[in-house]
Amino acid sequence: MTFQYPPTARGDVVDVLHGKRISDPYRWLEEPDSDETRAWVQAQVDCAEGYLAGLPDREWFRRTARGYVLQDFAAEPQYLHGYYVQARVFTDKPQPVMYFARTLSELEAGEGSVLVDPNAFSDDGTSALGALKISRDGRLLAYGRSDAGSDWNRIYVVDIASGEVVDESIVTKFCAPEFTPDGKAFFYTSYEETGRTDGVDTSSLPLGHVALHTVGADVETDRRIWTNPGDPMVLPGVQVSVEGDRLILQQYYGTERFNKVWVYPLTSGGDGVSFGDPVRFVDEFVDDIECLGRDGRRRRGGGVSDRRRLCRR
Repeated sequence: MTFQYPPTARGDVVDVLHGKRISDPYRWLEEPDSDETRAWVQAQVDCAEGYLAGLPDREWFRRTARGYVLQDFAAEPQYLHGYYVQARVFTDKPQPVMYFARTLSELEAGEGSVLVDPNAFSDDGTSALGALKISRDGRLLAYGRSDAGSDWNRIYVVDIASGEVVDESIVTKFCAPEFTPDGKAFFYTSYEETGRTDGVDTSSLPLGHVALHTVGADVETDRRIWTNPGDPMVLPGVQVSVEGDRLILQQYYGTERFNKVWVYPLTSGGDGVSFGDPVRFVDEFVDDIECLGRDGRRRRGGGVSDRRRLCRR
């Protein structure tokens, strides 16, 4: 079987970088909403479908693959601050459904209640669930929603008891919201510019900072905890220690396998959240560091000091 690829127009765009002329003939394809790009994509689809439709084993392969892939199953439960949470996949739904229960036996019996159903996000099933977190008091749920495959997520905060959405003001990327110990706020990666959440944003990644957002408050009042040094390749990630008295900041360099680790003393009380100066455990990009936790407290020379463990890979 032979076929002809659809023609692809070449433009005359030329950039001069460091004194060198760099041709970019396909720059026009970076406009995903243009009539030209849409027509080109449709032509590629028609070409592929025309070829695949003629393969004699296509229907057999489709039936066999669907038989393996389309099976109901339940993932391993996670324990999140008083709840057991489990993802369940159903053959008649494009997205897995998140269930939760107070006891593990409820989930083992196939029971529990729906915590989040991403299938209700959109009619075509192309909206997905991102990171999911529960506050330490078990009162609030925070999750990210991604539309049409976008890396940009809108963070929704839900009152678990009532199911009411109490905050949906944050748009972020490559970030899991991290609640403060009192559950009144959460840390997230704040970008100087946010992209479109509909899956067609082609802009480069802007600078990402660490900010603290109070649930229900105006985004303009968010506090910046860590400021990016000016390199968009540096991506932050934060977590609050199990004891709730430390904020662990990891700074990653793009997709490289090395990162920095800073630890801030954290106090959460009636006056809100306060921070001390960070301890810079690892302050250079040389290794892949994973935080394992804190190994108790022990006395040294009459004082009390923390022992912390890091894993260097």
